[in-house]
Amino acid sequence: PIIEIRSADPMAAMAAADGLPMVEKTSLLGKSVHAVLRPGADDPVRTLREALVVRGVTVEGLERVIPSLDDVFLDVVDRSAPAEARS
Repeated sequence: PIIEIRSADPMAAMAAADGLPMVEKTSLLGKSVHAVLRPGADDPVRTLREALVVRGVTVEGLERVIPSLDDVFLDVVDRSAPAEARS
């Protein structure tokens, strides 16, 4: 799933989300962050919100979203990059 994170400090939210094992990758889209989650969480929105709050992020909103064209483009670019460039 892709979760949109809205925060007064989107860069801090993105940095905190990037450090979570449940998050595969993040991208900044305007003033929000899209977090692509790994499968497995029973309630990914609640789990992500709790993890961000514990890390000091003020979460203004969190919701599951349909992938945008930007999400799809970034995924295609990421998958087509050589493995050494992704690490």
